[in-house]
Amino acid sequence: MFRTGLQTYAHQAKQRSSRLNRNGPLPAILNSVARMERSAIREVRSHVIPVFRYAAYGLRAQSRIRIETEAKIVIQQKIKDGEHELLWSSILDFECSKNPFQEHRIVILNWRILASTVIMIDDSIIARATNLMTLGVSKYDALHVACSIAGGAEIFVTSDDRLLKYLRVVDDTLALLPQNALAYMEKWYEN
Repeated sequence: MFRTGLQTYAHQAKQRSSRLNRNGPLPAILNSVARMERSAIREVRSHVIPVFRYAAYGLRAQSRIRIETEAKIVIQQKIKDGEHELLWSSILDFECSKNPFQEHRIVILNWRILASTVIMIDDSIIARATNLMTLGVSKYDALHVACSIAGGAEIFVTSDDRLLKYLRVVDDTLALLPQNALAYMEKWYEN
C-alpha cells in the first residue's frame, strides 16, 4: 500500500502507541519537572502542546529561555496538581521512541501516564495536517497541531517562533508562547 509521508508517520505513531498500551505505563522513575520535548495540556476546554527548542544565542536568548522554561514548569505543576488535564497524541509516542536517550524517553513518557486523553491519528487528522503543511508547517508540527485541534484544543503552546508565525492564519487554534499561555490560563489580564 502506498502511503504519503504523513500517513507513514501516523502509522508508525499508531503502532508505537499500541505497544505502549499493551505494555502498560512505564514506572515513574524520574518525577522531576525535566524538560519535555512535547506535551499537551487541557483545562476544561483548553489544550496546550508546548514545543521546546532552545539554542543559546546570547543574553537575550538566555533570558527568553529562562522565562519560557519557568512558565513551562508552572504549567507542568498545574497538570500534576490536577488544575489542568494533559492531552497526548500518538505522534508524541512516535517522536519519543526516536529519542536516543533512555532517561529522556522515560521522563517524557511519564507525562503520558498523566494524560486524560490520547489522540490517535486518523484520516481526518492526516488531512488537516496536510492542509497545515501547505502553509509551510513541518510534518511533525502539522501532526501535533492537527491532533490538538482534533482533541478540541483552545490553546497550542510552543516556543517555536516559525510555527507561531504559520499558526497565526489558522482560525481554529490559538497558538501562544509558554509565558503567554500561562497568562491566558491564569487569566492575568481579565480586568
